[in-house]
Formats: sequence, C-alpha cells, structure tokens
Amino acid sequence: MALLKLNFSKRMVRLWKCFLPLLHRREERRRVLLGIPLSSVLSPFVPHGERKNNKVLYAHSPVSGGHSPPSLLKLRGLAQICVILIIFGLFASVSAQAQTPSPEYKLKAVYLFNIVQYVDWPENVFVNEKSPLIIGVLGVDPFGAVLDETVKDETIKGRKLEVRRYKSVSDIRECHMLFISNSEAANVSSILARLKGRSILTVSDMENFVLGGGIVRFARKETKIGIKINAQAAKEANLSISAKLLQLAEIVSTEKR
Repeated sequence: MALLKLNFSKRMVRLWKCFLPLLHRREERRRVLLGIPLSSVLSPFVPHGERKNNKVLYAHSPVSGGHSPPSLLKLRGLAQICVILIIFGLFASVSAQAQTPSPEYKLKAVYLFNIVQYVDWPENVFVNEKSPLIIGVLGVDPFGAVLDETVKDETIKGRKLEVRRYKSVSDIRECHMLFISNSEAANVSSILARLKGRSILTVSDMENFVLGGGIVRFARKETKIGIKINAQAAKEANLSISAKLLQLAEIVSTEKR
C-alpha cells in the first residue's frame, strides 16, 4: 500500500511539473500580446506587484474588442485553480476508497488476531526463538492498514506478529497464518495443493473453502460472522487448535465436497 501511495504521488508530481510550465507560458503570452501587467492578473502561478505609474491596466480582449475588468480576470484564475483541485480531488477520492476496508473486514482482522492466539505451531517452523509469527495475505488485500494496526505491538507466546502480503503462492517463503483473498477463488484448489504438508493455518471466507482442504473459513450467519474449521486439515498441517476455539466453531472433518 505504501508503494502504491508512493507511485501515485510520483505520477501526480510529474503531471504537475508538466502542467505548471504550460500555465506559465500561457499567462506570459497573454500578458505580452495584450499588454497586461502582472498586477492586473490574479493568478497563483505568477508573482504580484508589477505596476506602471501606480495604475492597473485592464486586459484588452481580441474577441470582443473591449476590456476585461479585474473581476473577470479573477474568475479566470479561480477557474484554473478549481480545475486543478477537482483533478486532485478525484484521484484522492479513488485512492481513499481503495484503501478503506469495509466494516466486515475490520471485524475479520480482529478475528484473525484472536484465532492465532489459540493455535500452536511446531517449533521447527520458526527460524529461532525470536522469529515473528507471520500473518500473510495472498491476493488482493481486503484489510488495508487495519490488519497491521490490529496486530501492532502485539506478541503471542513471546513472538511479535508481522503482516506480509503475497501476490503469488510461489512468493510464500515463511508464513504461519495465511488469509487467501477472494481474488484467488479460481486458483484456490491449486494453492491449497501447493501448501499441503506445510504448517500454515489457511483462512478464507470463500464458499466451500474448508470442504476443499482449507482449515478455517469465516461464514456469515445473518448479521454475525461464524467460524468453520476443518479439523482433519489442521491435523495434517501439524497444527494444534485449542479446544476453546473448537467449541466456538462448526467442525468439518472431511475434505470431500
């Protein structure tokens, strides 16, 4: 997300650098051709204060043959400002919408943090005793910064929590809990097959996820979010799930559809 914001900012800076000289040249050309002093134009792009004999000269309009009053010139300058603000506002609005998760995923971020507290991993999946417990997100991230904020400064059994994002299953080197996004629905079977035998707690909210070999699925129950757990898949991944969590979940013990 930080990279997306950086790339967006760089693009907007380049656009601004291209756009600003055009406005300068347009203003300069208009002043030279029409004999307009700097002080007669209210523009945010040029300096103010140049006057001739302490008088303000009006712009001569080649279209009407008359003179444009300062109020009209002000409106032109303000119109340019408004266009720029609208452009920036539209980009900022789209960017903000893309980064803001829905209330449902804000709640699911808390669920992920709660679930990870009731699961034990084999010690050999950690590099050392200080290695973090990694929560991964595969595919399009529906959580945004909420998941990072939820686990920030938290520790589980002495291990810090760390969030990582993956574009492809082949990018996953070290991971302990993996949320598989809906964007990966078409490839979920092959993803689970490639993760088979690794001690990774797979989580998703896709239909039939636990029936296809996933371990935990978020399932909506009217206005609430329930949990389904494939106990057999957890056992095959060499993961131990607390009885307290199992009591709160709907247990699925078969991989058959």
